[in-house]
Amino acid sequence: QQADTVKRGAELNSPLLTAHTCKHEGSLPASSSFFAVDSESVILDGIKIAEENGSEALVFRLYESEGASGKATVSFFKAPKSIVETNLIEERIRPLRFNGSTIDLTFGQYEIKTLKVIF
Repeated sequence: QQADTVKRGAELNSPLLTAHTCKHEGSLPASSSFFAVDSESVILDGIKIAEENGSEALVFRLYESEGASGKATVSFFKAPKSIVETNLIEERIRPLRFNGSTIDLTFGQYEIKTLKVIF
């Protein structure tokens, strides 16, 4: 657990892809993140478009990787309009409360959470 094996494996198997361009003026900051998870043991494993036809929702799949209950804060690039917890086949479980562009989540040991987010 101290070696961060799950995180190191994910980094190895999913390397960061970059695109180079020439220097130019723009309105974006020098660095930014679309999504971030503030937790030592919770992993954001996947992001995809929701299965329902015509949906503009993104589905986030997170899991607790170390067998230790804990909390995680997920930060988004902008404030969502809604966040709903779903099961693995994206059936609605319950709406979730969030604060601006962040949401605080509690995980049990090895728990998987699926969030459907509309921006």
